[in-house]
Amino acid sequence: MARSRAAFSELKDNWQAHWPQACDQSGLLVATLYRLQEYFAQLDQQVFARFGLQGAEFEVLATLRSVGAPYCLSPTELYRLMLVSSGGMTKILARLEDKALISRPQNPEDGRSRLVQLTGAGQAQVEACNQALLAKEHLATQWLQGDQQALSEQLQQWLNQLESRG
Repeated sequence: MARSRAAFSELKDNWQAHWPQACDQSGLLVATLYRLQEYFAQLDQQVFARFGLQGAEFEVLATLRSVGAPYCLSPTELYRLMLVSSGGMTKILARLEDKALISRPQNPEDGRSRLVQLTGAGQAQVEACNQALLAKEHLATQWLQGDQQALSEQLQQWLNQLESRG
């Protein structure tokens, strides 16, 4: 991935040399997480593009796939379960329906609304895209080796604590 910005180590060195008050361990940890998020978002976008998807479209398909057969949710429940917020959900759903990756059956409990359901083509697309993402993520995280599970668990515990505070 081409780098157009300064390396994080350069930023850290500048902070430590010229503004040490802005560079305590908590600040460095959060800044590192921001830069990692940016890196992985760019990596993900490259994979999504290979599959003709945008990030929010992948999130919709992945969320539907993650709830199990028949891979169907109301738009409200879909939004609630997504990993990222999704502005313009109606437009995203329309694009996915145009690509035949989802269908919009009537809600049997409320005939005025429509559900969102993953099609067979959508399931195949999201599973293939996810495999490609996992391969890229594995390459990017392989240097962590045995520490990966412990780090993942610790970060998840931290996130759970932050989310439980509201």
